[in-house]
Amino acid sequence: MRTVAVIAVKANSIRTPNKNLRPFYQDKSLLKIKIEQCQKSGAFEDVYVSSDSLEAGDIARACGATFMLREPHLCRDDTPWSDVLEGILNSFPIGDDTFVAWCPVTSPLFDRYHDVVAHLKNNSQHDSVVTVTPLKHYFLNADYLPINHQWGPWHTYSQGMRPVYQLNVACMLAKKATIIRNQYLIGNNPAFMDTTVTEGIDIDTMEEFDIASLLYSRRQQTET
Repeated sequence: MRTVAVIAVKANSIRTPNKNLRPFYQDKSLLKIKIEQCQKSGAFEDVYVSSDSLEAGDIARACGATFMLREPHLCRDDTPWSDVLEGILNSFPIGDDTFVAWCPVTSPLFDRYHDVVAHLKNNSQHDSVVTVTPLKHYFLNADYLPINHQWGPWHTYSQGMRPVYQLNVACMLAKKATIIRNQYLIGNNPAFMDTTVTEGIDIDTMEEFDIASLLYSRRQQTET
């Protein structure tokens, strides 16, 4: 079971400028942190970085990762996601049977990649693994109607609720051939792996960047 990590970063972000490469913790960017997390996990034979940024290439090579400069059209927001996936995966020297762990830099509080790989090995009837966050909150749909609880005398205490699961994309693992065939990072029969709320944080906005930075800093201080 050959398994590699793929880290895809664009040079810029609309909502959070230079999100992937700006300092996140001390002098480290989200990209550098993610490369180090993948390497430290011991779960991968290789760590690959795909980007349109030359700075990202410098960071990747300095960390010992394999870098591939991505074609500009694969970084455009109007390019179909399936084309982006296929273009990135085919740019690296990996076979169709290689298991690819998609490791977004925007999930800096998730680093249990060894557990993701082990989860698939222990559930061999599945073809992929997806990380999810179980949530027990009072959710309403677009019409403001309860999704996972009831109002009135049928009110359910949150601790007794059945969870609603968030697809947090902290990590997705599947064979390269499966990803290209499905034009997506999830296979036909995925296994789901729970994460904590903190692990499942996905940075999109500047507010989320700041919150994640504070939590990451606190975790580093605790570990040291």
